[in-house]
Amino acid sequence: MRGKVGFLITHSDNYYGIQYKLHEKALKELKEFSNKLDCDVISYGPIKNAEGALAAKKYFELEKIDYLIIFIADFSTGDIMMCFDDVSYRIGLWFPKEPYKEGDIQLNAAVSANMFASIAQRKFDNAVYCDWYYGNVNDKLVKDRLEINLRVAKAKKNIENATIGILGDVAPTFYNLENQNINELFPNMEFIHFDMDYIIKNVEDVTEKEIEEAKNLILNSCNIVQTQEKSIINSAKVYVVLKKYLLDNKIDCLAGTCWPDFQDAFKIVPCVIYSLLGSELNIPTACEGDIGGAISLLMAKELSGKVPTLMDLTSIDEETGSLLLWHCGIGSKDLQPNEGVKIINHPMLDRKNPNRELMGLSYDYHFKVGDVTVLRYSNNHKLLSFECEVQKSSGGYSGTRGYLNHFTYLGETYTVEDIVDTIFRNGIEHHLIICPGRIGEMLNKLAEEMDIPVINIEKYKRC
Repeated sequence: MRGKVGFLITHSDNYYGIQYKLHEKALKELKEFSNKLDCDVISYGPIKNAEGALAAKKYFELEKIDYLIIFIADFSTGDIMMCFDDVSYRIGLWFPKEPYKEGDIQLNAAVSANMFASIAQRKFDNAVYCDWYYGNVNDKLVKDRLEINLRVAKAKKNIENATIGILGDVAPTFYNLENQNINELFPNMEFIHFDMDYIIKNVEDVTEKEIEEAKNLILNSCNIVQTQEKSIINSAKVYVVLKKYLLDNKIDCLAGTCWPDFQDAFKIVPCVIYSLLGSELNIPTACEGDIGGAISLLMAKELSGKVPTLMDLTSIDEETGSLLLWHCGIGSKDLQPNEGVKIINHPMLDRKNPNRELMGLSYDYHFKVGDVTVLRYSNNHKLLSFECEVQKSSGGYSGTRGYLNHFTYLGETYTVEDIVDTIFRNGIEHHLIICPGRIGEMLNKLAEEMDIPVINIEKYKRC
């Protein structure tokens, strides 16, 4: 869902902001900037008093905006700001630069921005911090902060109103992934439960054409195929059924069972299927029935615009100070390398049985080098995140994986011991989300807006 940004123009007759058409320039720039972030701009004004402000407030309420920018074209009176005491959206104050550095002041907008910010802190029933922006859209005191705030505002709306698909149950004995009060924590979310019986019932209705299209999608997602045709065909059928169900029900992310259900029903593993739901449908999927993991994936997707995926904490390389995140075959198109991507049989299923039945489909590759963010919305309603780099490697265990190092949080550097100690001391679930790019700052901002406490990275303690 696209974001909605309110743009309110304020001024007074004794100054020259409207005469210089600063509001028109700002509005044009903002529309271009916001469109790149999948946001629409809803403008109102110019206004110059409380009467106009109340009309604007009513208009923005009808439009259901996610964020309000008050563009102070020139000196504006405090009664305008008082009208926005009880709004649900965050407010940003944008004031332009003076056209001249000498002579009579033309705008005097900065002082009004200062006054508006002070009113929000000192006179509102509940004190509010207002973001501030100075200059043009691409200036350093506008661009970066504005992008973060618009992304966060849109993400907050989409997360709080998301539809979460839940296929089956949490994996056997994974008690730490269970969610007892998730509906209370996210009262506006919709949770749609369905089970394997639905897939079993509908899989036989998949047409040959649909199977062939899904099969080609699967094969084109890798460079090397090392599995049997039966697993590919069965996976193609399941993908078609899942795709239709998720799209028909407007699912935003999925928490899906994987073992033993898919092995019992179809003699497959759904790692590649779940990966393709993310890359092709923009529906990130948490395996092993992990609802908290699905919400974590949704947060990462909404903020980054990329496809995240779910990993296990697997190994520490003390020599290089690296952390290996791995899973048995679920991945992300935004993390996979250009070459060497394999589809294989699941590397561990019944592996000690010499007569075992081989089952695909799992991906096998090491993530490409680049900046990433690791995060987890924990089931105790807290958020962990840190930023790091995927190091160059082709090693690790069969499946999808990445060796991570150069860990940072809020600009501070941490060791792999610090990271693991924080995870263990806080009882973080054993599923961690890895997302392309650095979104730690936005995650903390999102947590603040959603009243989710953040978990700070702690220094390693010997006892």
